[in-house]
Amino acid sequence: TSIDCYTKLLDADENNTVLYYELGHLYLKKEDFINAINAFKLALTDDPTNPFYHNALAYALVKAEQYDDAAEHYKFAIDNNPDNEWTAVVCQALASLYYNIYDDIDTALELLKQAVILDSNNDDAYTDIGNIYFETDDTDSAIKAYCEAIKKNPANYTAYEKCAMALWKKDYIEESVVAYNKA
Repeated sequence: TSIDCYTKLLDADENNTVLYYELGHLYLKKEDFINAINAFKLALTDDPTNPFYHNALAYALVKAEQYDDAAEHYKFAIDNNPDNEWTAVVCQALASLYYNIYDDIDTALELLKQAVILDSNNDDAYTDIGNIYFETDDTDSAIKAYCEAIKKNPANYTAYEKCAMALWKKDYIEESVVAYNKA
């Protein structure tokens, strides 16, 4: 019903980029990625420098497994940073793409480090950094990153849990139990 309403509104004002943007999100909710991509592209035709539109298109492209195009739109959104906190989250999304799809650990870590520079309180970015270090057997660096995440957000139970696993791996059993209990 909402899609039909937006479509009717577009009949009256076909150059309204916000309507295409909202329509794209509705298609995402339906997991109709092709129509979501098309809606976001239409939003960009009249507002080609909008980083929010590029980010939304990138997300839809990831869902459609069009990773190379998605990376380019994420990069555009980052380069046109409207807000450090928001851009830090976009850096995390692109880092995930580089790590999980391209298996490019170095670029993923650089993007996550950029995220914490943009938003020093982003405990999730620190946790993501810790996860990469842990998975690549750099346990000491993982522990440091998890501790930084915990310092930024003492309620981050995921960071406590991951830190506990890293501490256990290093044979710091008592510290690991404390971290598990905190989690």
